[in-house]
Amino acid sequence: MDGVKVDFKSPVDARHAGIETVFQTLAVAPALDIASNLYLGREIRSKGPLGSVFRMLDTRGMRAAAKEQLKDLGIGTIQDLSQKVETLSGGQRQASHNMPQVFEVADRIHIQRLGRSAGVITPHSHTMEEAVAIMTGATTLNGAAEDKSSPATSGGGGSAGDSRAGADRTESTGTGSGTAS
Repeated sequence: MDGVKVDFKSPVDARHAGIETVFQTLAVAPALDIASNLYLGREIRSKGPLGSVFRMLDTRGMRAAAKEQLKDLGIGTIQDLSQKVETLSGGQRQASHNMPQVFEVADRIHIQRLGRSAGVITPHSHTMEEAVAIMTGATTLNGAAEDKSSPATSGGGGSAGDSRAGADRTESTGTGSGTAS
């Protein structure tokens, strides 16, 4: 990060450094509310002994943060974040990435395809259309059409942008998941 090689011991360590996973799947936990789905696997615990000893979650804090995140993304149609996901329409449940936003905030884009790295590009080296072609397997970083019998393997891991000054902002995208910082 910032030109220095780093090795993370866990996803939590990477998250603390500003790197986040961006899942590209519609799999959600329908019985949980919207905020709980946004924090699934990275729940925030209550402060003090309630969180550290009794492992109580900071539901109010997660809902407030989720509301702010949705507002930042321009999603204003959902008023009640305590609403169960199973009560949402199909369109409201869908998770997708916004390629123009990715290209605006990312320094590097790590593309994943079929569970493997398809490569690393930058918004300056490739167009959005070229990124999508790599994601779908229509082409690889060396320009050839992908051999459908095996996923592309060139390139590295994955991450996406945060607005902190000096942060190494990259975005992973494609079929499966990527990471965001």
